[in-house]
Amino acid sequence: MSWQLKVKRRAEKEIADLPPKIRQQILRRVLALEEYPRPHDSKSLVGEDNAFRVDSGNYRILYHIDTKTKEVTVFRVKHRKDVYRGL
Repeated sequence: MSWQLKVKRRAEKEIADLPPKIRQQILRRVLALEEYPRPHDSKSLVGEDNAFRVDSGNYRILYHIDTKTKEVTVFRVKHRKDVYRGL
């Protein structure tokens, strides 16, 4: 059974601002979370419950998993040097 995927408005804007080739790469990775929200290379975010990150090249995709409602919510997509600023 697949999960429901949600993308916060901030993350949508961050994805839209990416160069087309990187945007496609990121979107493939985000859509894959719908089928399997805990890929082998996902990492837990310290200090956040049920928050994870996956890498896509030099970019990070940050998301929450709600196991009760089976929802994956992407809340941040940024270059690795900028992703944790302003969290």
